[in-house]
Amino acid sequence: RTWGRGWLEEVMELMAEDLVPPDVMTFNVLLRMAVRRESACIARALLNDMRREGIEPDIYTFNTIINLYVKLGDIEGAKELLQEMIRNNIIPDESSYAPLVQAYLAMGQVEPALAIVEHLGEHARGMRAPLNVLVSFFLRHDKLAEAWKVVNERMPKAKMAPDSFTFHSLLQYHASRREEALCRGVLREMHARGVPPTSHIFNSL
Repeated sequence: RTWGRGWLEEVMELMAEDLVPPDVMTFNVLLRMAVRRESACIARALLNDMRREGIEPDIYTFNTIINLYVKLGDIEGAKELLQEMIRNNIIPDESSYAPLVQAYLAMGQVEPALAIVEHLGEHARGMRAPLNVLVSFFLRHDKLAEAWKVVNERMPKAKMAPDSFTFHSLLQYHASRREEALCRGVLREMHARGVPPTSHIFNSL
């Protein structure tokens, strides 16, 4: 096997001895171990080994490796895996896109993050996490108008609506500035959009 002997090889040998064929769950468990060791090489080798065994990776497989690549700073590798998912007819979900958005924003690269969000409408409708990441980013950088632009323009474009997390971020922003009237305005906006306030939201005021 391409990842050589060691703990991975031992697991596979034990399974072979007991005549237990590996399945996608087996490899996903091994991938979690590779993530703990922060080894992109082992993760990619496992993906290749899955295919040699005739086992198709699932969305959890790809998301696990994407998160690892992002954690290790390999943004291009994560993007390539995302495209590979789509080529394999696996529809990405929040856990596929959000790490990339967060990584770009952490580097201060807003445009690539926005480009990913614009792509959501085609492959991942109804997912709020990447957009909520953008809202939080703009609020942290004191760009309230940009945050509301995400809520009022980008979310509808992606066929989704703000949720309690979205409004919690907005409320925290105004509460930290003691802007009581604007806090009440956000609460009214929540009510108008049919988003029930949670105890977590009231506790933040």
